[in-house]
Amino acid sequence: MRKKRLTPKEASARSTMAAVSRVDNKVVTNSVIEKTVVQYNSKEIDMNEISSQIKEKLNAEGVTVTELTMYVKPEDNAVYYVVNNDITGKYDI
Repeated sequence: MRKKRLTPKEASARSTMAAVSRVDNKVVTNSVIEKTVVQYNSKEIDMNEISSQIKEKLNAEGVTVTELTMYVKPEDNAVYYVVNNDITGKYDI
């Protein structure tokens, strides 16, 4: 017997369902939540928050962020960044 060929919509739904599992009746996806925190001089810097704020600022200026590199410099109380290998800036912490 020949298998029925799936439509693209059905194939997408199946692959989505395959990436989801159940643990103690809770739906769990196969994704990882990352959080990076830099600690120095009894301060904590949430790099994810800084990244979000930099991207929001640039998006408001009409810049589409495809790449973001951040350099933490605690002695300057700053995070320096490069966006799309072109735009540079400084975020005060």
